[in-house]
Amino acid sequence: MTKNWSIWLYSSGHTAIRSTQKTFPIAYSHMLRRVWLYGSIRTSVTSVQPYAYMPEREDDTIVQATPMINVDESDSGVKKNGLRRALCKFCNKTLAADGASGTSSLRRHNPCPSNPNYVPKTEVQQQTHLEFKKNLSGEGTSSLQTWKHDESRIKKALINMFVVTELPFKFVEHEVFVEYSKACNGRVVLPSRHKLSRDVSNYYLDERNKLATYLAKPTTTVHLTTDTWTSSCKKTNYMVVTAHFIDDEWNMHKRIINFRPINSHKSVDISINLLKCIGGWGIKNVMTMTVDNAPSNDKALNHLIKKLPNAKIYDEGKHFHIRCMAHILNLIVREGLKEKNYHVESVANAVKYIRYSSQRINNFKRCMEEVNLESKKFLCSECPTRWNSKHDMLKILCELREVFFKYELVDDCYYRDLERVPEHSDFGVCEGIVEFLEKFKAKTELISSSSKPLAHLLYREILDGRLYPSFVIWVDDMVKKYNKYWGKFDELNDYMYFATILDPTMKQNLVSYGFKKMLEYNMSSESSLSDDDLNAMVREMLKEVVNRMGVLFQTYKTNKNQQSCKSYVGDNAFLDDFLNLEDSGSIELDTELTRYLNEPRIRFTSDFDILDWWKLNAPRFPIVARMAKDILAIQITTVASESAFSTGGRVLDPYRTNLSYALVEALICTQDWVRKSKKAIIDDIDDLLNDDDVAKDIDEGIAKQNAKGKGMGLSQD
Repeated sequence: MTKNWSIWLYSSGHTAIRSTQKTFPIAYSHMLRRVWLYGSIRTSVTSVQPYAYMPEREDDTIVQATPMINVDESDSGVKKNGLRRALCKFCNKTLAADGASGTSSLRRHNPCPSNPNYVPKTEVQQQTHLEFKKNLSGEGTSSLQTWKHDESRIKKALINMFVVTELPFKFVEHEVFVEYSKACNGRVVLPSRHKLSRDVSNYYLDERNKLATYLAKPTTTVHLTTDTWTSSCKKTNYMVVTAHFIDDEWNMHKRIINFRPINSHKSVDISINLLKCIGGWGIKNVMTMTVDNAPSNDKALNHLIKKLPNAKIYDEGKHFHIRCMAHILNLIVREGLKEKNYHVESVANAVKYIRYSSQRINNFKRCMEEVNLESKKFLCSECPTRWNSKHDMLKILCELREVFFKYELVDDCYYRDLERVPEHSDFGVCEGIVEFLEKFKAKTELISSSSKPLAHLLYREILDGRLYPSFVIWVDDMVKKYNKYWGKFDELNDYMYFATILDPTMKQNLVSYGFKKMLEYNMSSESSLSDDDLNAMVREMLKEVVNRMGVLFQTYKTNKNQQSCKSYVGDNAFLDDFLNLEDSGSIELDTELTRYLNEPRIRFTSDFDILDWWKLNAPRFPIVARMAKDILAIQITTVASESAFSTGGRVLDPYRTNLSYALVEALICTQDWVRKSKKAIIDDIDDLLNDDDVAKDIDEGIAKQNAKGKGMGLSQD
């Protein structure tokens, strides 16, 4: 006798097998819960052992009634080799259902992939846990949030950790790190070092593709900085290229886009590699390039201007080349420090004498304790190639002057071994030198940032240095070096004037004031001009600058009109003429640039954010705002590129000299793109990873990206 049975699920949580006569409750055994509730297995059962008769209750509402099994009280059913089998109703696969087989086969098959409602186990919503999220800054209170095991999140965090902290890939297999990971989360499966290197390369390619898509837009204007470096470990020449731009939300960005070997520091090799880099990224608008004052860079950029059509967008590319301000300041100071000064030599020789032996150092420290100085600084030596090291040395000496006089009483050889013992007058001269060098050091630190616009600061900073009172009493070689780069008005880069004018707190007022001060400074008593003649000369000079800015404004306006005309597609010549006439601005009585210049400048404050101001006022001056977004992103130093060499020196340490060039570039670029902290962890774990396959994957990935039509098609001969 055969009866039809089915599984019934009640809202009260009861589960039962029902027949036409009775309802039997079934315990929530592991098998029944897996099989019946997913509803994907049917089998033949000879008997069911009910717990007890359970009649239906009035408060039980049936929410699902799906026939699940057919119970055959006879001995018929699906059998194989004499053993009972279960038949999946979706894929018709038979599974072991004998009493001695357990439920492993059923669990492995559930849920069936052929089920129309199949959801992969990896996508099934997992139960979350509560955790306390700590504030990484160490301030404030912790917050309560949910947590769940997420393999993709763990993978990304692991990549970021190894890229940002510059750990060798072999560290992922270190037993201490493995033990720590298992203690934090026992479900974590750490990759091998080879798998991790591939994950890093894939992550680099994904991020590179996103960045290349943005840089290749016709509306994206990019400013580049570049420099070369020789690795002390591999004795290989490297060239780094950094891209700078301001996005549509008026945020400043800096991205390293190239860290590749270069044959030599010659101009030909530099220009060829720059063209390869620009073409490989598909960059179409390179407005300026900032380099140091090496002669090879001048020749390389002259060749580059001929190959890049958009480099000639203004004045045939005469202002494409930006000289590094920090490098020029360094040359000026070094010229001044070449002058011999016996006051400085006297105190410098005393420092060398004391630092020569540990006994003298201990005696000097005891003298510091007796004098009761609050300063914890100690004597430092001078580095011949860094002028700021002399500044630091002299500054500490001035703070410890009383200790030197105390030391004279405890060292009998002090007078005998030194030709000249430091006197009070020597420390007075050193204080004056420190005060003077402080000015240059402060300027160098001010212009060394790459996270905010600095182009509008160059004009005021170079004038401040030239008109600084102590400047005139310094050596002639410093004045000559200053005049070589910044002494002539007509040789200063036009973009620096434009950036100053685009500062709403300064505008053309600061430019004219600077002209007037420089003319007064250069005039002698015999060739002095009247105030009227001086003001007339200043007005003419300012008018010339504004006219040149108007030429650039018209170029931006023309480009905008061309883009707006492209939005209209039709064959109506009459309408085309009307749109061109309206967009040409010939009927305008006043231009945006004129309206901007005629508005009074806003009040200057130390916390003024120039990018926020232009973001708010861009709707009023759309074309001038586009000019500001491009010009304010100009870099006046190569600090951003030079800082990459510090990272390169840590990545290419003596323990990782076998890293391929492609993987070195991937590590340095990815770190620059995702880094949240500037601290680097240096480890001495040996990692001679042979990553030829990884390097090949990176090169193939870049080649595929370039094959999508992003390149510029530039000639590189």
